[in-house]
Amino acid sequence: MLVGAVTSAGGVGLLVFARSPGAVLAFGGLMSIGSAAFSVANWARIADVAPAAEAGRYLALANLGTAGAAAAAGMLGLLVDRGGSGPGGGYGVLFAVCALLFATSAWIVAHDLHRDLDVGSASRANPDQQEVDHA
Repeated sequence: MLVGAVTSAGGVGLLVFARSPGAVLAFGGLMSIGSAAFSVANWARIADVAPAAEAGRYLALANLGTAGAAAAAGMLGLLVDRGGSGPGGGYGVLFAVCALLFATSAWIVAHDLHRDLDVGSASRANPDQQEVDHA
């Protein structure tokens, strides 16, 4: 997930500076590859940590998050319409906001991975310790 979030943040961050159709395609493709990697890893993580009897519920919640992001994209479109390419609007602002959101996701994932590594090393140090549930 971390690689996907960082790749998406980089791709959309580079879109701020894209001035040709080729650059838009390249940077947009990078963002799309990162988003796909993030989504797949996110669903796999949910399937790993959710109770088997409730996995469908948790995967449905992840899908609601994806749908919510699509709705937010429509609202962020107002930034594009507001200022065209001037200050306070336009695609540059939209891409910068999206890069910030992807970077925030990367930070959250990195923080979660760090916590998992700490818990894992503690349980290896004390094999009698019960596994910790992060739910």
